[in-house]
Amino acid sequence: MNNFCILLTTCINVKNSKNDFIFNKNGKITSISEERIKLYEKVIKFYLENTDFEIYCVESSGNFFNIEHERFNFISCDINNINSSSQGEIKSILYAYEYFKKEWKRKNMKYIVKITGKYILTELSHWVDKKEVKTCNYDIWTQDIYNENQNNTEIFICKICLLKKILKKYNNELFEEFMYKTINSNKYICAKLPKFKNVLKSVRADGNILEYL
Repeated sequence: MNNFCILLTTCINVKNSKNDFIFNKNGKITSISEERIKLYEKVIKFYLENTDFEIYCVESSGNFFNIEHERFNFISCDINNINSSSQGEIKSILYAYEYFKKEWKRKNMKYIVKITGKYILTELSHWVDKKEVKTCNYDIWTQDIYNENQNNTEIFICKICLLKKILKKYNNELFEEFMYKTINSNKYICAKLPKFKNVLKSVRADGNILEYL
């Protein structure tokens, strides 16, 4: 897909989880970890089967997925001693950057499309294929979902050459707060993403379900 590639952020075993067991949709007891694996693998397979993107995936609790594909590139890390999911996701993105940066350079990748690994965006390929997207030179695209001093981060697109520079300025606040400050700093050329339907109706960490991302 031109010079865009996808980075999926995933975490199978959430640190400090109070209860790893839940009732699934069929009323059977299952583990949150098992449900997360099923969800993440469903998302990964969607992008492999329905898009031409190179798919990169970072898993931040030291686990793996049973998926092999020529376009699937995976790295696992075990991020301990974190106080929030925001810290964990940013650390995992930086970890993935260091691991994949030479390959991204070799493949002339310009943009990384960071997607939290539980979301399927069925219209992403169509949007990236638009001429105005292919020929633009924005530094960052972010979701058009925000409130006071926060901007959602389920999806964002960033120039790979700027990714480390930007994320290294993170200072342990919410990821949404950090993103809001970044795009309003007047240091980068920014744009808003279109609305993408949350087709799986995946639940945010705060328990809410966004119809559109």
